[in-house]
Formats: sequence, C-alpha cells, structure tokens
Amino acid sequence: MSDDHAAPLAFLGRLDQQLSARCVVDPATSVRRGKIMTVVRRVSQSGSYGVGWVALFAVVVTLLEGWFVALVAAACVLGTLMLNTVVKEIIRRPRPASRAFDDHPTTFSMPSAHTSMAVVGASIMTMVAPAWALLWWGWTTVLAVSRIVLGMHYVGDVVAGAAFGAALATWVVPHVMRAAGV
Repeated sequence: MSDDHAAPLAFLGRLDQQLSARCVVDPATSVRRGKIMTVVRRVSQSGSYGVGWVALFAVVVTLLEGWFVALVAAACVLGTLMLNTVVKEIIRRPRPASRAFDDHPTTFSMPSAHTSMAVVGASIMTMVAPAWALLWWGWTTVLAVSRIVLGMHYVGDVVAGAAFGAALATWVVPHVMRAAGV
C-alpha cells in the first residue's frame, strides 16, 4: 500500500481504537451498572453463532410461514456467519486488547459476525412479521452496541458488520426468501 493511503488508514484505525476504548463499560463500577451490563451481555450472547435468530425462526417463522421457510431463514443467517468468517480471515484484525467481561473470543474482529447476522435476521423477520419490525431492529441495535460496550469489537468492526449484513440483506436474502415462498 502506498504511503498516500497508509497514513489516513492508520489515523482512522487509531481513531476507531480510541473511540471504542471510551465505549467499553466496566461492570465493576457500580452494582446497578453491573446488573444492566449482565443483561447487555445476555443480549450479546443471543447473537452467538446465530442461535437466537435460528430459535426465533424455529418458532415464529414456522408458525407464520412453515418449517421450510424457517429452514431457509436459518440457512441465510448461518451462511452469513460462514461468509463473515472468510472475510475475517482475509482482514485479520485483532480483537480489542481490553475486555469488560471475561469472554475472550479467539477469532478475528472485523467484521462483527454478531452484527452481520443480526442485520440479516432482522431483515428476514421484517419480511415475515413486518408489524414487529421495531422489535427486530431494536434488538439488532442493542446487540450491535453490546459488542462494543462489552469490549469484544471496535466501533469500526460493528459498522463493517452492519454494512456486510445490509449488503447480504439487500442483494441476497430477498431472492432466497422469495424462492422459499415469502
């Protein structure tokens, strides 16, 4: 990479790290904040490996659209995880050094898979149950922010994860879901 591009990228990287460090919450600062952060951690964990979305599809999508559509929805989220993992291996950005909690992921940081899968999951749920769109997108937002405040990702990782998920949700998921009958 030329020096013309390296300096701005290095500056953005430092800015991202500084902003992210300010967002990490220490759960030991107060009993009340610790309880709130425990809830935030549980929301974050609901996005691990897409399990929360797959469970939601198993119940809600199966009831509204049938088991086949639920399986296709689950495949979209799990496919997002697989593609995201490939991108992480290419980018190879290390995780933030500081942790608010004791969870120490061993994968690379960018893009945030939790966020990518949440955007795809919320998009699918909005197709299936649009009246509840505020709930799906609210959960996605809290989940994405949780990855930063828990010290698992930099802000840039979550933004990249949201963009990656949005690209899939815009260009791939609607075609797949239409083929499945939604």
